[in-house]
Amino acid sequence: MSLTYACWRSPRPIAGQFRAEPGSWEAGLLQEKIAKDNVAGWRRNLDRKPWSLEIPYQTGGEVLPMFPDLVIIRQTKDREYAIDILEPHDPRLVDNIEKAVGLARFAERRGHLFGRIQLIRKQSSVAWDHFARLEINSTAMIAKLLLITGNRQLDALFAELAS
Repeated sequence: MSLTYACWRSPRPIAGQFRAEPGSWEAGLLQEKIAKDNVAGWRRNLDRKPWSLEIPYQTGGEVLPMFPDLVIIRQTKDREYAIDILEPHDPRLVDNIEKAVGLARFAERRGHLFGRIQLIRKQSSVAWDHFARLEINSTAMIAKLLLITGNRQLDALFAELAS
C-alpha cells in the first residue's frame, strides 16, 4: 500500500507532503492516530539510518538495536508538543518480550523526554480492527514489565491494562 500524507499540519504548508510506504499495521495505526490526536507530524523510523531512533534491548545475553516503527509529534492540551514512540509488534514474534523489556528500560532512563511510549498489538475480528496499546511510559508499567519473564505474562498485561 502506498500512501501520501501531509507530514505537518499547519495553517500554511511547512514541510509539504511526502510519499511513504507503511505496512498495513502502520497505515491503519497512522490513520487512527491522526484522526484522534492533535498530530503535528510523524516519521517512519527506518532501521539503521543515521537519523533513526535506536533503542537497545537484550536477547540471549547480547545487546541489539530496536528501531520503533513510528515517532509522532503531537500538540498537548497546554499547547506544548510531545514526542510519542509507537512500536506496533506482532505478539507471535520471538523477540516480543525482549523488546517490551527494552522499551521499559528505555522509559525508565529517558521517559521524561517523551510523551507516550507504546507497545501496540493489532486485534482483529470480522467486523473491526483495533490497536491495543500498552502505555509503557509510567512508573507502574515499567515496574510490571521489568518483572515479566515470558510471553504469557506480557499477554496478561495486554489483557488487563491495554487501552
